[in-house]
Amino acid sequence: MADKENGGSKTDGENGAAATEQELQAEQEQEQRRVRLRTTLKTQANALLRKNVTFQKRNWGTNLCLVCMPILMCLLLKILEIAINKILSGPDYRCGCICTATGSNDTGACPDPSQQMCGPQYSNNKQTAFCAVPNPYMYPAMVQVPTQYFRAVNSPQNNYAGLPDPSCRSASEPNKSCPAIFLYTGQNQTLANAMGTYLTSPFNLTAWQKMPGVSTPGAPAAAPPAAPPAAPPGSSGGSGSGDGSNRTMYNGTMGLAPYLYNFASLELGTNASLTLTLIIDPAFTPVTDDPSKLYLLQPNCSTPAMLQKPINFSFGGFTSGKPPMQISCVPSSPLWRPNTASIDTELFNGFYQAQTALYGGDAASNEYAGAFDFNTTSRTLFNTTVYFNSSFRGTSQGPRSGVRFPKAMNMATNAYIQAVFNAAAELPLLFVKDFPKVSTQLSLDFASLIGPLFFMWILLLLFPVCVGYLVYEKEKNLRMMMKMHGLGDSAYWLISYAYFFLLSFIYILFFVLFGSLVGLKFFRINSYALQFIFYFVFGNWQISFAILVATFFKFTKTASVVAYLYVFGGGLLGQFLFGYFLEDPDFPAGGLFALQLIPPFACYRGLYEFSQSAFIGSYQATSGSLTFSNAGSLGFWGAVGIMAVQWVIFLLLGLYLDQVVPSGGGSGKHPLFFLDGLRGRHKHGNTLSRASRSHRASSRAAGQVEAEKEREDVMAERELVQQLLQRDQLDHGYSIVCDNMKKVYPGRDGNPPKLAVRAMSLALARGECFGMLGPNGAGKTTCIHMMIGLIKPSSGTAFIEGKDILEEMDDVYTIMGVCPQHDLLWEQLTGREHLYFYGRLKNLHGLELQQAVVESLKSVNLHSGGAADKKAGQYSGGMKRRLSVAISLIGKPPVVYMDEPSTGLDPASRYNLWAVVKEAKKDSAIVLTTHSMEEAEALCDRLGIFVDGQFECIGNPRQLTSRYGGSFVFTVTTPSEEEDAAADLAKALSPNAKKVYSLAGTQKFELPTADVNMADVFATVAEAKSRISIRAWGIANTTLEDVFISIAKEAQGAHAALS
Repeated sequence: MADKENGGSKTDGENGAAATEQELQAEQEQEQRRVRLRTTLKTQANALLRKNVTFQKRNWGTNLCLVCMPILMCLLLKILEIAINKILSGPDYRCGCICTATGSNDTGACPDPSQQMCGPQYSNNKQTAFCAVPNPYMYPAMVQVPTQYFRAVNSPQNNYAGLPDPSCRSASEPNKSCPAIFLYTGQNQTLANAMGTYLTSPFNLTAWQKMPGVSTPGAPAAAPPAAPPAAPPGSSGGSGSGDGSNRTMYNGTMGLAPYLYNFASLELGTNASLTLTLIIDPAFTPVTDDPSKLYLLQPNCSTPAMLQKPINFSFGGFTSGKPPMQISCVPSSPLWRPNTASIDTELFNGFYQAQTALYGGDAASNEYAGAFDFNTTSRTLFNTTVYFNSSFRGTSQGPRSGVRFPKAMNMATNAYIQAVFNAAAELPLLFVKDFPKVSTQLSLDFASLIGPLFFMWILLLLFPVCVGYLVYEKEKNLRMMMKMHGLGDSAYWLISYAYFFLLSFIYILFFVLFGSLVGLKFFRINSYALQFIFYFVFGNWQISFAILVATFFKFTKTASVVAYLYVFGGGLLGQFLFGYFLEDPDFPAGGLFALQLIPPFACYRGLYEFSQSAFIGSYQATSGSLTFSNAGSLGFWGAVGIMAVQWVIFLLLGLYLDQVVPSGGGSGKHPLFFLDGLRGRHKHGNTLSRASRSHRASSRAAGQVEAEKEREDVMAERELVQQLLQRDQLDHGYSIVCDNMKKVYPGRDGNPPKLAVRAMSLALARGECFGMLGPNGAGKTTCIHMMIGLIKPSSGTAFIEGKDILEEMDDVYTIMGVCPQHDLLWEQLTGREHLYFYGRLKNLHGLELQQAVVESLKSVNLHSGGAADKKAGQYSGGMKRRLSVAISLIGKPPVVYMDEPSTGLDPASRYNLWAVVKEAKKDSAIVLTTHSMEEAEALCDRLGIFVDGQFECIGNPRQLTSRYGGSFVFTVTTPSEEEDAAADLAKALSPNAKKVYSLAGTQKFELPTADVNMADVFATVAEAKSRISIRAWGIANTTLEDVFISIAKEAQGAHAALS
């Protein structure tokens, strides 16, 4: 007996050892599968790159239109520029010329271009600005005198002492002129009054007209002296190759210094506005329709002979010509004011009323010729502040290009000398002159003029494209689909960034090349090296900013609208807000720096510097403009530096928010996820992490409360899960272990929180297919979404092949396949290309990959008839569903989730799909949701009926029907008048018979199995036929559908009663 027992024990030991060896071998094979499915960054990037290249090839039309956009815009700019320059090519927009052979100023009539002479002396007032002037004219300085109608007069609005009567403005009194008012003040009133009387001095007009170079109409000009007198002290001499006595000054000598000396002794004024050039004062240029530009300021103009004397004069190579210039005498009136505050008020009020009249007010302007504050001036100190008028009537956009200030300063100086030292003393201001300048031509560089705004719009058009691309993949869950099949975030961002960079590079390359080819000086004049640096930094800045912005959007349409509004709004704000501060010399540099921190003002600053440099370079006809030598002084490097720093910051912040903010990339990570190493994260073997322990502890109480109300089979499943987790080492035989997973959605709009899943526990062994049955809205899809990482559990956790979904979800993605409820496909890719992409993500290569793709296509009937090479967008709903199933199974992942895989399939395709799933579950654990009881019985080893967020029962189909069915269904059809007799027949079969259906004579009764004997049923029915007209009858076991309906109704009723 002992030997038998020992022998029996030895046999049991051998069997146990063999079983353990088989388990270890199976575990080793499973581990090899997991290792094989893990892909490197290179493999993932290669798979995504191949998919994107194929996808973009199919979208070649869209990409071509996108990269051609800058070409079209540059072409449009060039056409506009040519059209505008055609208009501006007239004679008024270039230096005036004369043909010496014909004496004509029509340059086209000159037979020999060498006989054509150009210069200011042959130009009118408009043409002079474009002439080359190597030796600028010397001309007398003058005071800016208001036009008679706007000179200061006494009025109710301007009731100040000493102002003349408004009648002097009347045109009916031509011999009466309003005086030019000079206000003055000072601490020493006596000295100030004396100086005021010497601001203008009387002189002999007749004697002045006899000066050399000056003549009255009808009389020849006086001859110049034989030998010019010595130049005044401080004058510079020189030599020149003059072409006449009247040109020696223009050639650089002081031969005409006596004429200028006599002009310097006058207080000349003018009402002419200064133009863009100071080569010659516009007051000396002959303008036919306005001969009265010159004024002679005198203390008294009572002598009629001094009012208007037409004269011709010549100085510095410039002759007044015909008609003769008229010098009109204007009385000057210096008026004392007690302090500078009163002067400021009087000057401001005069200008303010001018603006009031300009914008529809009733008051007219009161303009002054100037004002002087002699401050602390004494006999030993000259300290004077000069007010000069640069705000001419009707101008509100800032000062003119020049102001007539030197003569006013000279008047104050002479007044001081004459009042303090000698009334005959004089410090003459001989002349003023402009700097030498090169010739220019008004060829409007339209592209440079509008460059900052227009080119900014062109460059930023890629921003909505990048944002829309990223948000689209989130909205359609395409990125999540790739992630669930093993694509890591690093590979995704690497390839996406590379694609955006390549797109930006081609886009900007076409932009610069074509702009240069069509001759846009915005590109050709500025340094190409600087342009490369700027556009390189800008392109990366734009990509990183798009990555950051995309994290805040879930819908493509919203993101695109906001992005386009940003593009156009940013351009307009840059042009009309930031550009205004940029051109303001008084705006602090710190303020500009702070504004440039706001995207995209730094970009605008760089384009602004390119534009301004190109515009100035084009106007000055220079070959180069913005270069390395001057870029720093123009603020260019500051803008580039800001964009470079923002590039790094935006990229890091965008990648961080992509991990933390829940979006299309799955559930968000902990805000300090990058410190996982310091927080003690455990990833060794199947050991439970600290976070999982905490998460489990927080849900354990809720799970115990739920367990008290559960059926035995559900409680047994929960106990099994607890046993697997108690040892901190998961049983290698289970692929999926869910521990008290719970999901609560927060309440909105005053509604209470929604409890979607209630402490679900489930253990799924390898090679098992588990089916989840339940009505719509029961929480089945939410359960799967938690297991695949699409949403995060409110409490509890799950372990997939020993990996915690809370902390090791990236590892879980590499070992699972997903067939989502809705097909997530690229419509431009074929079925074969989809499988190649996902096969590469499963680490399949070469021949193995090709065989796996072909087998997958054949298994779902997509290989024949060219279906494999047809675009997914052309597939029917059933074909898309089959392709989604093939994608989930390629590479034979250990865990597969299928959410209603047979939806929309015809019966033949459905049965074929079932065969595929049955074959796949040999190597994988499968979680399947379905509404088809037939499918559940055909595929699932175990079923769980899920109602209102929790399992109501768990078991195989036969167990569920026998355990929760517990009755036969007796069906009988009789004439309507014999329904009562049929009911009596059911009662005869079982006293506990329950009618569950009745319609048109057909009735169904539930008969408890304990009360029914099949032989008695047949005998009783046979006997009843003699009394009742039984047309048809039958008896059957309870179906799975009956069990599902019964349990669902019971659970929903119980939950409704509790709520």
